[in-house]
Amino acid sequence: MHNLKSLSSPLDCDPEDKPAFEPFESTLARHGLTLKRSETTILQVNLGLLCNQVCRHCHLEAGPNRSENMSFDDAEQVVEYARRNRFETIDLTGGAPELNPNLPYLISELSHLTPRILIRSNLSALTGEPAGVADSSNHTGGARTGQPLLTGQPRPQCVGFERGPETTAKPVLHLLQFAG
Repeated sequence: MHNLKSLSSPLDCDPEDKPAFEPFESTLARHGLTLKRSETTILQVNLGLLCNQVCRHCHLEAGPNRSENMSFDDAEQVVEYARRNRFETIDLTGGAPELNPNLPYLISELSHLTPRILIRSNLSALTGEPAGVADSSNHTGGARTGQPLLTGQPRPQCVGFERGPETTAKPVLHLLQFAG
């Protein structure tokens, strides 16, 4: 067991003292492992913290009282970055990305640059006036979009606990109408 002691100055450091923990690189070497970065295939873009819900599981603490939302200038920079670096998937998340007014622009521009766009939606924001999921459906340039990615527990009994009662019924009906 190593003892940690507070040092009042660098001169108090004894070169014979061992670190309190093994450095990560040493642990990898001890196990004969190496880490090598592979190609980045997914670009995840957070469009802001504005959300129509306050969920217990949200690590971002997004909600209706949060005003942080990606600006149009930042959205343009995302498009330029995606243009310079090819990605298999571009993942748009938030808060509720469908509440960002720049979502239609992002879908329209990014769809020409990637074969797959994910929009991480809680779906309940779609029961109001979406900022662009439906409006952008004709501007996808061949990219597959509109595949909702449900977050949290998929079991109905958990959804009510985490997000409030009946948060899935209306969005599912809305999606069915949207699908045709």
